[in-house]
Amino acid sequence: MNSTDKTVDIEVSGIPDCPNFGPTVGLVAEIAAELEIPVEIRQVTVHDETEALAHEFPGSPSVLIDGLDLEADTRTLQSAFGCRVYRENGRVSGMPSAELIRSRLRAASPSEGSAQNGATD
Repeated sequence: MNSTDKTVDIEVSGIPDCPNFGPTVGLVAEIAAELEIPVEIRQVTVHDETEALAHEFPGSPSVLIDGLDLEADTRTLQSAFGCRVYRENGRVSGMPSAELIRSRLRAASPSEGSAQNGATD
């Protein structure tokens, strides 16, 4: 890791009783550490439907990396005070996959992005 690397801003949002909220926070932290990407993770609890609507919350858990949702098509999702479903490669889950988180973190990290694109200093 280079001291000039920027910290990637991550927000994990969820509703209080969501069984996937805590595990998603843990998975994001674990993958960031594995990739040696400096991150700042904030947990945001959405308490009711009014907050969900105000924040255009697409369901629990949701992960924003540098302000962008993990799933590109969330603009089409309605706000929801409830569980979120992730669909990847024919698989349905109540939390994002490690592969999805890993790919989005790599894309958000300047040092990872440069290494993947073959750029040199």
